[in-house]
Amino acid sequence: MNAQESHQIQDVVPGRPATQAAVGRRYSGQESSERVRERRARLVEAAIEVFGTTGYASSKVKEICRGAGLSERYFYESFVNREDLLYAVYVDLTERIFEVTRRALEEAGDDIVAGARNGLAAFVRYLLDDTRYARIALIEVVGVSEKLERQRFAALDAFAEIVRHQVLTQPVPQREDLEPHANNHTDRVWIASVALVGAVNHVMVDSLIAGYPVCAELIVDVCFEFFENTRTALPRA
Repeated sequence: MNAQESHQIQDVVPGRPATQAAVGRRYSGQESSERVRERRARLVEAAIEVFGTTGYASSKVKEICRGAGLSERYFYESFVNREDLLYAVYVDLTERIFEVTRRALEEAGDDIVAGARNGLAAFVRYLLDDTRYARIALIEVVGVSEKLERQRFAALDAFAEIVRHQVLTQPVPQREDLEPHANNHTDRVWIASVALVGAVNHVMVDSLIAGYPVCAELIVDVCFEFFENTRTALPRA
């Protein structure tokens, strides 16, 4: 191998600078690490468009790079493959959803019931206002890999924890009609919380798959009614 061939191979190895002098070099006032983060963010946004419209299964790295305005070389600078990018997109989306839900809960102050409704409304609206988000978070990630399934179930459990918190912090009268063995408050709340999160999730999935728009306010109204009926039916700890 001659020197020219060696130099050409070095140039196409993802993430490897062509020369030591390139490390830390500034372009347009940006450090190299800043440019890497900026390119990664562009790829994530381009992937949201592709995964959220045409779907993950039929997507191509070249298509995503074209949407980001980057060459494929820069794709492999930040991601191993398409699944790695889908994982990053899903984590990014769930972090955004948690943030808007958290803010909505905080705005209600000490009013637990209002906070629960605000949080539910923020969650539903965020996903349905841009159905690309809903398609990725609720459909495209399902069954892709064991790693993504673990992350998906962790996210669902985190949302169930929000519901558990709302239920546990709201006192309700003890029901006399329950059998003694049924008065295990913690277990009942856990089961109810997981069921409520699953119900909201499936309502939106069904709407997306059916292909007809469902009013976000109607989903919030019906699901919040489920929440309230469940909360008042649970025994107090």
